[in-house]
Amino acid sequence: MSPLAAELTFIGMLCCSNVFMTTAWYAHLKNLAGFPWYMAAIISWGIAFFEYMIQVPANRIGYTVFTLPQLKVLQEVISLSVFVPFSIFYMGVPVNSLASPRFCGVRTFQRLPHSADCSGNDFAVLGVPFDTATSYRPGCRFGPAAIRDASSILKSYHSVLDVDIFEHCQGVDAGDVDIIPGYLDESFERIEAAVAGVLDAGAVPVIMGGDHSITLPELRAVAKRHGPVALLHFDAHSDTGDDFFGKPYNHGTTFHWAIEEGLILPEQSTQAGIRGPLYSRSSLDYAKGKGMRYRVEGAAHRIAGQRHQRVGTARHRCG
Repeated sequence: MSPLAAELTFIGMLCCSNVFMTTAWYAHLKNLAGFPWYMAAIISWGIAFFEYMIQVPANRIGYTVFTLPQLKVLQEVISLSVFVPFSIFYMGVPVNSLASPRFCGVRTFQRLPHSADCSGNDFAVLGVPFDTATSYRPGCRFGPAAIRDASSILKSYHSVLDVDIFEHCQGVDAGDVDIIPGYLDESFERIEAAVAGVLDAGAVPVIMGGDHSITLPELRAVAKRHGPVALLHFDAHSDTGDDFFGKPYNHGTTFHWAIEEGLILPEQSTQAGIRGPLYSRSSLDYAKGKGMRYRVEGAAHRIAGQRHQRVGTARHRCG
């Protein structure tokens, strides 16, 4: 074998060997986290067997053209070259902003890896750029892109709570649902299918909209898998109207139809921050009649005022 052929063969075999090595050492942290460590060790050993079957002959070939220190250096370089994409694209580790500035790179939510495959992740961020059901001003179709752009400045460690979120969970940005502009029913079907795909992969969907109507197909997907769920809804309006210009689906009728379709448990659900003017009281009367609970803005202001007063009193005492 010529020296060039030996070098190329060695490097190629070393790359293959490191794929098996990295998988054996680290993949169990994602795929076997719920298994006892000894079961993970046995499975990892089985994967590592192929690493050695490639690594040993690779080193023999490499030693004909490289010195021992050169073999070690190349091993470490290739090992890191394999590990970095493995950690980002397979393990779901966000890009390190100390290694790559936050204004660089392709925009994903909080610089998470982009992957349509959500399996093995705790959560998946999904954009729904749909605003066909708005009644006044469109534009929230650009919401997912704006959120992703703004999220690049977010950091994972919270100093007050002493929690780094990515030490406890991992996720991916699954991209956007390809909605059909102007076609509500067809877009709802695509949204429901996309959310169902995330749930089928065992991940929790984190949705970025989009107008309020997109919650209905999302709840349809969730209810098909888990049954009706309790709702905690933060908004200025209750979105419990029954129709809009004679049409059932609109950004202001979402939770009326969620109740009618049996997607949520109204008696176990709460809407917080309700304060905006409505066309009539009938939408609120409907939801209240179904057992929906409300926390209106006035009550929130009173609570905030009481807390502010207590903080001021405490500061006065400290002074």
